[in-house]
Amino acid sequence: MQKIKHKTKISFNKGFTIIEALVVLSIFSIILVTFYSTFTLGTRYIIDAKNRLGAISLANQKMEIVRNLQYDDIGTLTGVPQGVLDDDYYENVNAVSYHVKTDISFIDDVFDGTEGADVVATDYKTVRISILWGDEAASRQVFLLSDFVPPGIETNIGGGTLRVNVIDTPANGLSDVAVNISSASNGINISTSTDSSGTVLRPGMPAGDDYVISVSKENYESITTLPLSPDSDYDPVADQNASIIEGSLNIKSIIIDLLADINITAEDFFGNPIPNISFNLNGGRLVGNNISEGMPGSLEYNYNEDLSTDSSGEINIDNVSPGFYVFTLPDEIEGYEFYEMIPNDDIDSDTFVVDPGSDIDVKAILLDESFDSLFVSVSDISSGTAIEGAKVHLTNNLLGYDISLIADKFGKVYFPQDETPLVKDSYELSVSADGFNDNNSTISIDGLNMSYIQLTPQ
Repeated sequence: MQKIKHKTKISFNKGFTIIEALVVLSIFSIILVTFYSTFTLGTRYIIDAKNRLGAISLANQKMEIVRNLQYDDIGTLTGVPQGVLDDDYYENVNAVSYHVKTDISFIDDVFDGTEGADVVATDYKTVRISILWGDEAASRQVFLLSDFVPPGIETNIGGGTLRVNVIDTPANGLSDVAVNISSASNGINISTSTDSSGTVLRPGMPAGDDYVISVSKENYESITTLPLSPDSDYDPVADQNASIIEGSLNIKSIIIDLLADINITAEDFFGNPIPNISFNLNGGRLVGNNISEGMPGSLEYNYNEDLSTDSSGEINIDNVSPGFYVFTLPDEIEGYEFYEMIPNDDIDSDTFVVDPGSDIDVKAILLDESFDSLFVSVSDISSGTAIEGAKVHLTNNLLGYDISLIADKFGKVYFPQDETPLVKDSYELSVSADGFNDNNSTISIDGLNMSYIQLTPQ
């Protein structure tokens, strides 16, 4: 019997298809990126751990130096207590730059009374040595804290106790506020921070009236106190330098608030943006009374800038102090007249209020001088105050124009109320209000007419 042999042909594909190659490449890329991210993260952790160990070792070295000092020498060159240690410097260890900060202060122990009840407020000293590196974030710093007692009975070194309270407007104490206390007459320069209640307490401060206190905290106002005139151009309202009276508790309270952002848009009466408008913005934190040119002076605020809107009629102003702000067009500007801010403070049309931590949108409404229109301001001739609710009646019988408007809280009205300009012509203007005599006049419209009407009380 004859056997029939079947031959099977086996074909092999040579190489990969484009899809297969892309799949392999994608998988390889994912593995490579994952490995690289893991490797990078692990390396960073190793470096941070190494730097932290170096910082701890350096802090121990510095604290050991303090432990070997005589009690009277434990202090900083410009601090209270004064001593032989530098309070702020950098030191390189194993190619890492470490920031070394030493804060030493007297402690008034509660065991024998505090803040005036204790005859001797300088019971012992506490030393804090902080080591920071890199960007000096909270995760890149360590500190050691140790107390040192005198070798015998506590002694009174004199001076007074300074208590600095840093609070916000609702009177909440602010913790971790950087505080610098300096006195040129006493050679003192102390950098420290507030505790959990927003307080810095420093017994044993030498007497003097030139203590400058600076406070700062991220996202909050930065404040530096000022001397009274004639040592300053300003007579500070609240942020005056502190004074230390011998044997007394001296309290200095400083209010700081969250910074705010202001977004201003310049528009015409009908909401159309106005680009490239120059203006002055003045306000924020009240610094004091400027008496540089004699008395009486003018109130000065910590923000006073000449600004301009962009091509879209907008400008963003970030990180400013909360408070009242005044928008002012310069005298030399041509083409526009100021109408009001929206929102405003309900007292002055050019003033608005910025709350702590807010991001406020404000509109500056301007009137186009080339647009045929009428602005009317109504006030009391005897007091100059605006007359809210006054009736303003504008007519032209030949044109069939007969419109009445009611004055707003600032005593103002504006014709027309839409984007159709008034016809160039003469009009009859009648203004009336309860308790006042009517005022009638003829006005001409050719561009913007600014009419200021004063009513006489009956």
